[in-house]
Amino acid sequence: MYELSRVRLYSVGPEPARYQDITLDFSDVGRPVRFQADTLLEPYQPHRRPSPASVLFLENGGGKSVLLKLIFSVMLPKRRQIVGTTSTRVLENFVLAGDVAHVVLEWMHAETGRLLLTGKVSEWRNNTVSGDPENLATFWYCLRPTEEVRLDTLPFAADRRLVSRVAFRQRLAEGFASDPRLEFFASRQPGEWTRQLDQLGLDPELFRYQREMNADEGEAAGTFTFATDEAFVEFLLRAVVAEEDPREIADLVAQHSRDLARRDGLLLESEFVAGALDRLVPLAEAHKAARTAEATAVGAQAAIDQFAQSVAARSRAERELLAVRERFARETAEALAAARTDEQHRQAAVKELRRRALVLQLNAARAIEAVAKQDHEDADALAESWREIEKAAELRAADAAATETAALVKDAEESVRPILDAKKAAAAQLARGLLQVAGEAADAAKKVGKLATECSAAAAAAEDALVRETQEAATFSAGAAAAAKRIAEIDTMLSDAAASGLLPAGSSAAAAAELAAEAAAEAGCRLTVAGEKPSISTRNASCRCAPRTMRRPR
Repeated sequence: MYELSRVRLYSVGPEPARYQDITLDFSDVGRPVRFQADTLLEPYQPHRRPSPASVLFLENGGGKSVLLKLIFSVMLPKRRQIVGTTSTRVLENFVLAGDVAHVVLEWMHAETGRLLLTGKVSEWRNNTVSGDPENLATFWYCLRPTEEVRLDTLPFAADRRLVSRVAFRQRLAEGFASDPRLEFFASRQPGEWTRQLDQLGLDPELFRYQREMNADEGEAAGTFTFATDEAFVEFLLRAVVAEEDPREIADLVAQHSRDLARRDGLLLESEFVAGALDRLVPLAEAHKAARTAEATAVGAQAAIDQFAQSVAARSRAERELLAVRERFARETAEALAAARTDEQHRQAAVKELRRRALVLQLNAARAIEAVAKQDHEDADALAESWREIEKAAELRAADAAATETAALVKDAEESVRPILDAKKAAAAQLARGLLQVAGEAADAAKKVGKLATECSAAAAAAEDALVRETQEAATFSAGAAAAAKRIAEIDTMLSDAAASGLLPAGSSAAAAAELAAEAAAEAGCRLTVAGEKPSISTRNASCRCAPRTMRRPR
């Protein structure tokens, strides 16, 4: 179990109750630590526990409530868990423009004396106070103090300037990288920070009870006083059950209630849609045909555009090739003219050489004809060789020009090929998209047709049931009319019998039936007596019949 040892507040709080750099020290005044933790790895450890109870005296407005809110904001990170209020924007008022607010709590383990720091850093984005609480950037962190990093040496400022929230976290992370004993952890998520506190042994649920006890600065006993059994059950569930599980169930129940509330409207909407679908089927078919025609037209237009682009590209390529060939023809003509001029010059030189040779041969030695003929043949061979050299030069120049022309043609084809490939890929992608849209429309039409068929069948069944009920009602009405007519006839017969003196006046149908049965029995007795001799039995029968005769009306 951890106990609060020291609290440091730095550049935090509203203007009336500002904490610029305050340290509240409750350490080294309690009972001795049971198990001392002074080791080579952790030499800095107090030897006594913090104060078990402390009293802070401040005048009204001095910052007592602000202090509690700041301390509890480290252990209860959610905005709705602020002490003493239900507002979720109180903490935003504690961070001013340009502030990098720090709230750091130093804890000591009651048995081992090991220290733990938990802190919170808040800073407005762009150092500008905003009405949006999301612009207040906050993260929570924890670490184990060492000789270099303690509550007193945390890098809140450097060169008389506040260290930004990001730079502060980066410095602690670098310190943890160089010294793993720090056990540094940081998080921007309240849920993740709550789980980290639970793993460290700082149960946030205890601080939630403390928050409830300090909600209105009244007695702590009021927190555990429950007016009803439901209040106690709710308190017990909040303490045992995680908050996320009931919220999910509540969301499901709320969604189900919303669905039930919308049921009548949805049924009416379903009937309306069913009737509308019956009338919209022709429109849908016409729309489908129009879409098909439009798709066909778009495809044809795309094909025409592609063909026109290919024709334009081919035209450009042909024009470029024509320009290259015309340039090659001009160069070839110029080369041919130069070659012919050179040939004429060479022929003139050859002739001049021949003339000079002949003059020299003639002047030198006419006598040696054989030698002169030999010299003449040598000169002829030399001239022939010069002529062959000219032809070879012409062939070489023509070959070089053909090679250059082929290279130019190949470069033109390579420059045009990516454009053609891109156009082909775009056309293929457009065709696939159109096919997909057509398939989805067909599926939707099938579903709508199926729903219309089901609704038509249900309407036919309801109409048959209505016809049957109408026929049964007509049958019951006819039977009731016949029964009423028979009752009227019986009443008429009773009236006639009463008028003739056979029945008492006002006799009902049941009384008339009873009198008729007695008269029939008396008549039977008389017939029996008339057919037999008088005897005791007949006399007795006559006696038995006599009372019945006496009951007959006169």
